[in-house]
Amino acid sequence: MENTLLLDLRMINELDIVLLDFSGKYIFIRYNPDSYKDEKGNERKPRFETRMKVLEKEIERHTNRIKKGEQLRCNGELRPQNKDLLEIYYLYYNSQLFN
Repeated sequence: MENTLLLDLRMINELDIVLLDFSGKYIFIRYNPDSYKDEKGNERKPRFETRMKVLEKEIERHTNRIKKGEQLRCNGELRPQNKDLLEIYYLYYNSQLFN
């Protein structure tokens, strides 16, 4: 978890100007083009074409989620899913970074 926080803080610091100059909501999809280790510790290196298809689907998923105003059930009540000003998602990173 500590590594995740460091990645997030570094990214936010790098994009500080964007966040300050342009108010709004931001969704960042961090994409690792290198090999990574899955939850079992196996090294993975999907082909570029495979990665691009997954990235396209992830972008489409978030776009549709925002357009539809999807809601999540939280503590018995429906709450908007798209309420945070900043959301960060990771593709193809070592799974132990997020445990």
